[in-house]
Amino acid sequence: MLSFALFVTGHECGHGTFSNYEWINDIFGHLCHSPLMVPYWPWKKSHNRHHQFTSHIDKDMGHAWITEDNHFSMNFFVRHMQKPILITGFILWLPIYLILGYADGSHYWPGSKLYINNKERIQCAISSLSCIFCAFHFIFAITQLQLG
Repeated sequence: MLSFALFVTGHECGHGTFSNYEWINDIFGHLCHSPLMVPYWPWKKSHNRHHQFTSHIDKDMGHAWITEDNHFSMNFFVRHMQKPILITGFILWLPIYLILGYADGSHYWPGSKLYINNKERIQCAISSLSCIFCAFHFIFAITQLQLG
């Protein structure tokens, strides 16, 4: 439940509705998304593009359309990830979407096709480092609990 609350709060920050100040939205967006391993600025960019082009067959990369021809040309693994099973889809698809960048580019790698200028690449690096920082703290906390 906490993960959902963090994601929704970060989502609102990405839309600029958490605060009237962009810098506050960006700080709290990072605080909410980084523990979930979702890089905030890259997610904000791709999610806002999704809203700009919702359901457009060529431009909506966040929820890319799968045509019948595309479906049958996919390899077995990718084709079966398209099945509409909410939990399985979320668990399998979200990390692949964020890391490998199927459709619009990796959300973690500053050299991805998702970014068009150096400002966006720097934002990607900062957001990715925020996720790595949280991951190391989670690992540290788990090891301390096991040793204690």
